[in-house]
Amino acid sequence: MKQKYVVLVGPIAGVENRRENFAEAESIAREAFDCAFVWNPAIMPQGKDLHVYMTICFRHISEASMFEINGVYDSIVIAVPNIGEKSGANVELAYARYLGLKIATLDGVKKGLVK
Repeated sequence: MKQKYVVLVGPIAGVENRRENFAEAESIAREAFDCAFVWNPAIMPQGKDLHVYMTICFRHISEASMFEINGVYDSIVIAVPNIGEKSGANVELAYARYLGLKIATLDGVKKGLVK
C-alpha cells in the first residue's frame, strides 16, 4: 500500500477551537494511514485575507491530485465535522471532487470505513 497524502478541510473562520479540532483530525489521519504528508490548514498564521488562505488550501488539494495522478501517493481529502453551508470548506470539497480525489469524513476514518 502506498503512503497517503492527506488534505484536511473544515471550518476555520469564526471557530474558536479550530486548532484543537484540526490537531485531533490530523492525529486520527496519522493513526489510520501511513501518511507521507498531512495538510492541516489550522496551522496557517492568522491575519491574512480569505483569498490567501483559500489559495494555499487549493494548492494543497492540487498537489494531492498531482501526486495521485502520477502514482506517487494515494491521496485523500478528509472533511472535518461541522462544515456549514457558507464554509469555504465546501468550495474546497467541490474542487477536490472535480479533480477526482477520494473524499472521506473524519467519522468514516475513525470507524475504519476508509482505507
